[in-house]
Amino acid sequence: MSEHANTGETRIKALLETWADAVRRHDVPAILAHHEPDMVMFDLPPPLQCKGIEAYERTWDLLFRYHKPGTAFDIQELAVTAGQDVAFAVAIMRCGPNSSSNPADRDGFLFRLTVGLRKVDGDWRIAHEHHSGPADDESSRTWFRRAESSGRRTAQPTLPYSNYLARMCRDRCNTTGRLRADVRARLSECTPCQIATSVAR
Repeated sequence: MSEHANTGETRIKALLETWADAVRRHDVPAILAHHEPDMVMFDLPPPLQCKGIEAYERTWDLLFRYHKPGTAFDIQELAVTAGQDVAFAVAIMRCGPNSSSNPADRDGFLFRLTVGLRKVDGDWRIAHEHHSGPADDESSRTWFRRAESSGRRTAQPTLPYSNYLARMCRDRCNTTGRLRADVRARLSECTPCQIATSVAR
């Protein structure tokens, strides 16, 4: 590994640890400090994507509804690959306890983090952030059975979302139990919310 790459990886690891610490403290300005204004985020709950720093900032409202300051938001594994001007990082993160509406997550939960960075004026900046988790097999089968029986087309990109995602979708829409009919209507053109709605029924 070149000295340049090693220096870049060290700086990016420090940046991500600083970001995770800011999340633990609910320090929103510090969370946003190293992100590009035109960043794109793919999150666990809908919407399908968040474009821009303002949309990214709003995604934290849902987590902070459950996650208490000082609660774990920890990097357990981290690998960074850095070039001269672009880099990416992959991590396993732990969040919790009691950081979601799912009782099964009372002791915390693991999720995957992927980050894309570019160097701007000598500083590493986050251009893309992706949080994900493994799909629940039973939820996947349920969704595909419903899609098949309803004749729903699956040509457009669709992912089998877990029951956890369905609960997060309900929380984001401020509903309890099944999604209200008017909420389902508003989400009718949103693929991830369609999937979460199907899983939740």
